[in-house]
Formats: sequence, C-alpha cells, structure tokens
Amino acid sequence: MENLESLLCLDSDSVRMIGVWGPSGIGVAQERLKDKKVLVILDDVNGLGQLDALARETGWFGPGSRIFITTHDLRLLKTHGINHIYKVMGSYFHGWSKREWKEALPRLKTHLDADIQSILRFSYDALDDKDKDLFLHISCLFNGEHNGQILEEILAKKFSDIRQRLRVLVEKSLISIHLIGMIEMHNLLVQLGKEIVRKQCLQESGQRQFLFDVKEICEGSKNVLGIDLNLLEIEEETNISEGAFSGMSNLQFVKPLKNLKFMNLSFSTNLKELHDLSTATSLKYLILCSCSTLVELPSSIGNAINIGTLDLSECTSLVKLPISIGNATNLERLVLAECSSLMELPSSIGNVINLQILDLGGCSSLVELPSSIGNIINLQKLDLSRCSKLVELPCSFCNANNLEEYQRCITQVEPPHSNWHATNLQEWILIVEKLSSLTENDFCLNMSNSYSSSPGDLLYAIGSAVCLKILDLSECSSLVKLPSSLRNAINLQVLRLQRCSSLVELPSSIGNAYFLQELNLGGCLSLVELPTSIGNIINLEKLNLGGCSSLVELPSSIGNIIDLKKLKFANCSSLVELPSSIGNACKGALS
Repeated sequence: MENLESLLCLDSDSVRMIGVWGPSGIGVAQERLKDKKVLVILDDVNGLGQLDALARETGWFGPGSRIFITTHDLRLLKTHGINHIYKVMGSYFHGWSKREWKEALPRLKTHLDADIQSILRFSYDALDDKDKDLFLHISCLFNGEHNGQILEEILAKKFSDIRQRLRVLVEKSLISIHLIGMIEMHNLLVQLGKEIVRKQCLQESGQRQFLFDVKEICEGSKNVLGIDLNLLEIEEETNISEGAFSGMSNLQFVKPLKNLKFMNLSFSTNLKELHDLSTATSLKYLILCSCSTLVELPSSIGNAINIGTLDLSECTSLVKLPISIGNATNLERLVLAECSSLMELPSSIGNVINLQILDLGGCSSLVELPSSIGNIINLQKLDLSRCSKLVELPCSFCNANNLEEYQRCITQVEPPHSNWHATNLQEWILIVEKLSSLTENDFCLNMSNSYSSSPGDLLYAIGSAVCLKILDLSECSSLVKLPSSLRNAINLQVLRLQRCSSLVELPSSIGNAYFLQELNLGGCLSLVELPTSIGNIINLEKLNLGGCSSLVELPSSIGNIIDLKKLKFANCSSLVELPSSIGNACKGALS
C-alpha cells in the first residue's frame, strides 16, 4: 500500500493514470465517471481499444482524479504512454490470515488451486504456439538460470528469434530478466507450466514433454524432451537404471542432481547437449553411448571432479572435448570409440594423470594427439585402431612406460620412436589396414631385444614383441614374406593375412606361435606351401586356406593339430591331395 500511495500522489491536483501490471484477476470492477474528481479502475484490460474507449487521455477527467488500469500486458501500458507502473502477482491470498497462508503455501508448491490456475492461464493462452512452448521450457527446466547468455544460446537452437520471444514473455508478465541476466519466473507460474505438462498425459507420465520425478524417468518415452532432476528434494544416494533412458530417443535437455552418481543416456539420438553439470559433483559414471547428435559437452564437465568413467562411444557428431576436461583429474576411463567427427583432443588432457584407459578406436577424423599425452604416465590401455588420419604419435608418447595394452592401425609406413620402453606391455594388437605398399623391408617388427631406429621401420620400437597378440596384415598386396623374427611373437593368438596376394611363404618360425588360435590365409594367391612347423601350433582352432590357388600341398604335420575346429580350403585349385594325417584333425573341421 505504501508503494501505491506514493504513486497516487493524493495531494496533487494533476490527473494521473496508474498502471497495475500483472496477471488478470487483480481488480474487482470496471467503472467510469466523467468530468469529476474520480477514482477509476479499469480491470483486466487486454486491448488498446479498451483503453482508447475508456481513458484515452487525462483531459477526460476532473482535477485530482486517479485511474487504475490492471493488465497482464506490459506493452499495452507502455503503448498508452503510462509510466507509473506497479507489478503485482495476484490477489488469491487477499483477506487470509497468516495461519491460512502457511497452510496453503506447501500445497501450492505442487498443485495450483483451480481459481489461481484459471487466472494465470489467461496470459498463457494469449501466446502463440511457439511462445507457449518456450514458456513450458522455462517453467519446467530453466527457471532461475543465472547465465542468460548461455541459456539464450541453448534455446536459440530450438526457437528462432529467441530474444524477441523472451521479450514477449516479459511483456506478458510471465518472466523477469534481471540485470545479471538471470531469467526468473514466479513460483505460481512455474506450477502452472508443470500442471499444463502433467495434463499432457494424466495416466502415463512417461508420455509427457518434461519429467520432474525419478519414478517418471523409468517410464520415459520418445515424447520426453527434457528432465529436471534438480527439483527432486532427495538427500540420499540416487541411482537411475542403465536402461531408463533407452526409450527417450528425443531427449535434448538434462539437469542432473547433485547426489547423482550414475547416469546413462545411451541411444538418446536427439540429445544435442547436456545443459549443466556444475552441480554434479558426485557423478562417477556418465554414459552417453550412441548419442549421435551430441556435438559437445558443456564446459561444466570440469566441475564433475569425481567422475571416473566417461563413455562417449559412437557419438558421431562430437567434434571436440572442452578444455575443462582437464579438471576431471579422477577420470580413469575415457571411451571415444567411433567418434568419427572428433578432430582433436585438448592439450588439457595431459592433466588427467589418473587416466588408465583411453579408447580412440575408429576416430577416423583424428589427425594428431597433443604432446601433453605423455603426461598421462598411468595410462595402461590405448586403442588407436582405425584412426586412419593419425599419422604419428608425439615424441612424449615415450613416457607411456606403464602401458599394458596397445592397439594400433597402421595406414602408412611410419618412423619409430626408439626410446619407448613399454616394459609392462602385455597385449599389443596391430592392424595394418590395406597397406598395399608394404614390403618386407618396411616390416621390421623389432622382435629382438635391441631397439630399432631404422627410419624405414613400420612399427614403433617396443623392445620385444612377446606381447603381440593380434596381428592383422590383410590386403597388404605387396608383402612377399614375413620376417623370421616373428619367432619371438610367442603369445600371438590371431594372425590375419587374407588377400596378401604376393605372399609366397610363411617363415618356419611360425611354429613358435604356440598359442595361435586363428590363422587366416584366405585369398593368398601366391602362397605355394605351408612350413612343416605349422604342426607345432597344437592350439590352432581356425585355419582358412580358401582361395589359395597356388597351394600345392599341405604338410603331414597338420595332423598334429588335433583341436582344429575349422579348416577351409575351398578354391585351392592346385591342391591335388590331402595328407593321410589330416584324419587326426577334428572331423568337424573340414569344409
């Protein structure tokens, strides 16, 4: 009332119009008196024509008159030239006692009284469809968002002319935008928005546009666009099941809870961004597999200081990681497999010193690794398979002395790093992708105990190849033979040489590969014979000789491979007969 008295200026003889801006239902009557000192109240004005008809100008009224105009439309008051504006939020509690207020407020936090809802909805119903949608986004997800600029950027991807639409909501007294950029909506309007969303599907909450309850999340469908977990007043540990988000293919916005430890949004194919992770300080597992439209992670990922696993595999639109990823110093497992648009890693990745697993397999756009990767001294597993544009590793990679498993695709002859002493390496997987120019001279595996430094070497020097478990040289059409130093690859389990059309023979040292389980020689058109030592590979289960059109005979020692489960020699046109010992092999192996 004090504010109103100051606006009235009752001691003044001038005629003054006073606008009251807020949702409809504030006033009690409309009455017009002319040519007298009057108090005029124009309630619930929603059009400029009404003002023109009832109070076009101050000269219509006697000296000392006061005209009150209530409306939900700020622009209408300004257009009429009214500068004395007082904002209110409604009169629902008028005449109630303090005790009645206290009793009613908790209920209003979750459900609106029917009278209040009908009054507030008047402003909402006056909006066009896009502005209604924006109103629901703000009421259900973004109310109280402090960084207005970031919010505008987020919403601009969904709403064209976002600033104009926000301005409309301000003028309709549905939101306020503070000087610091914070967008705020009154609690009653927030409840109106939620009530509208609830009524989208009364029986099946998972069919609604936005979800606010952890129970609803487990029922979510493709209709769900956003989830706000910050509104859950849950103090205990919160876990959401792995498959909870599997049906939410159109999910775009998620606001995580501070106590959330596990979040799996896999296969949310329309998830373009995570809104804010700044409060997710308890998050330990963030799984975003196959979120194919996810372009980037928010910089607030750096606030998730306790995250241990970040899985972004098959996020095919992901271009880069934020610099703040370096703040996630407790990260142990980073999976970026098949992120085909990823072009680089930030140099700050070197700050993630506790990283143990880095999977970059299938990052076909990755051109180089930052030199800071050498700072990750605890790295144990590195997968660089199918990184077709990655030409070389930085020299700092020599510091990765704790590496236990290394998988690499070679697409061209590369120089070695002679100072790499990976003494803990237990598993090495090498795949050479269709390198037609590869010859024996290029193929120095460095099987000996000395470190190779020849500039023509194909592989990075590791001191010993006893850790090599998978070697794939398929379609290396210029390769004539393998080096005899293959004898040191005693732990080799898979050797694939299919379609190496110039390969004439295998070295006798192949017999040292005691643990070899798969040998694929299919399509080796120039292969004439197999060494007798192949009989030493008694653990061999699969042998493919299909299409070896120059193969003349099989050694009798093949009968020693009693565990052979599959033997294929179709289209071996030069093979006249099989050795009698072939019967010792498993009968089910022949095809």
